[in-house]
Amino acid sequence: MTEGDSDLTAFIPALANLYRSGRLPFDRMARLYEPSRIDEVAAEATGGQVLKPVLRFTD
Repeated sequence: MTEGDSDLTAFIPALANLYRSGRLPFDRMARLYEPSRIDEVAAEATGGQVLKPVLRFTD
């Protein structure tokens, strides 16, 4: 298999099972930030404190 070549009918349920068993804590992998904290975002991403920093823009 290559990137994007997974069998979604097997892959998605496998991910759900990993999450349910506590082995895939995706809810703890991402962290939301306000755009004003961009310097903190960069430092935490570079330092490995967060896997997926997400800037959240609001109206």
